[in-house]
Amino acid sequence: MEHKKILTKQLVRQVREAAEQLYDGLCTVEVRTSHKDPKTKKNRMVTNKLYENIPCRLSHDSNQPGDTRVLPNADQTIKLFIAPKEEVDIPANSKITVTQDGVTEAYTCSSVPNNFPTHQEIELVKWEKWA
Repeated sequence: MEHKKILTKQLVRQVREAAEQLYDGLCTVEVRTSHKDPKTKKNRMVTNKLYENIPCRLSHDSNQPGDTRVLPNADQTIKLFIAPKEEVDIPANSKITVTQDGVTEAYTCSSVPNNFPTHQEIELVKWEKWA
């Protein structure tokens, strides 16, 4: 007998509300776009806020190497949990500034977002500069 899972709107809403209770951060998303200066007629890059003070949560996971005889070189995976893409669409190369637990850090996307009915998950890397 095949078992089908049915995600009703009510169930999605309940799961989303439960997950969002864990959101203890706020993020601002900025993008850079080309803008033609009307006086000089030259294009220049302009930074614009796309979203501000969006509730979110950062998750950090350290991957330790299996060989403990050498100095560990831990890789850290940073993941952003935020509203579904239909509500918060974060373009590639965006600057994402997150304040959580009293710490403010800037990041950028390192992967294509995983989009779910209740949220999206985006792997981040520390911000360095605009590409």
